[in-house]
Amino acid sequence: MKSIPISVRLSPAEAAFLADFTAPDAVTPSEKLRFIINKVRKEEHAPHSLSDSKQRVSGYLAPAIEVIEQTESRCHQHSTLLATQHYWLERSLSSLLFHSGKIKQSDESIHLYERECLELLVNTTGQLLRLLRPPLISSHDPEMLEKVRQKLDEIMKVQGVNYE
Repeated sequence: MKSIPISVRLSPAEAAFLADFTAPDAVTPSEKLRFIINKVRKEEHAPHSLSDSKQRVSGYLAPAIEVIEQTESRCHQHSTLLATQHYWLERSLSSLLFHSGKIKQSDESIHLYERECLELLVNTTGQLLRLLRPPLISSHDPEMLEKVRQKLDEIMKVQGVNYE
């Protein structure tokens, strides 16, 4: 394939970004730009499966979650609540990303997405209810946990859900 030379004017911030940008096998500005273009090209296409969505969302969330996990490790703490939240966030975003491309195609797609959201919500809520015992969070506050339990009980009663 023949390359086409292009000239681009960058702001100092854009040039600094490109200089600091790291990508596999990309050292020169041209290689870095090709990497960025290919990445954007791939992201423009809707994921073909839920696992594709999960992989993409994991890539988005990994840097932020890694900071949290490193801080927990440094502080010799582990928050089950945060781990549950990260699980829920990844699954929710994956489902949204996957189904958003399908919903235009059929009315049934919105029902499938809604059902998946409900299942995720029920599973995550059930997991949290089981975990609402010390030590759910590192800054354990029995009064706060009791208020959360009461609020969840109210919500479940209004919805007619028996989680016992």
